[in-house]
Amino acid sequence: MITVCIELTKSGTSESTEGGGGEDELRALARRNVSRVRDFRLHLLAFVVGTTILAATWALTEYLEADGWPKRFGDGDASGTWHIWIFYVVGVWAVFVALKGVGAYGRRRPREMEIERELERMTSRG
Repeated sequence: MITVCIELTKSGTSESTEGGGGEDELRALARRNVSRVRDFRLHLLAFVVGTTILAATWALTEYLEADGWPKRFGDGDASGTWHIWIFYVVGVWAVFVALKGVGAYGRRRPREMEIERELERMTSRG
């Protein structure tokens, strides 16, 4: 088991570890967390920009094809009907962005109590 002690100093924080390699493990975990958050922010930016361009293109083409603003939304070919395919595309993309956000911000380090409970569960079976 790795024990981490954090000692606050005027210049910042310094960590001392017992069990060897703990600081490297914490640094690697921090890098993964930062990378995950950056990836999410980049995906969110792509979603916002992509959705904006896609929505503008959709609105322009539907406006021209339906001879004006929509009278109804649907899959029919009646005059004034705007096709709703964009809502499916944006909805699916939004789900993926939300899952990426949960992965970036929803993960937390397990508490010691949870680790001990899982270790006890695993050892009691075998």
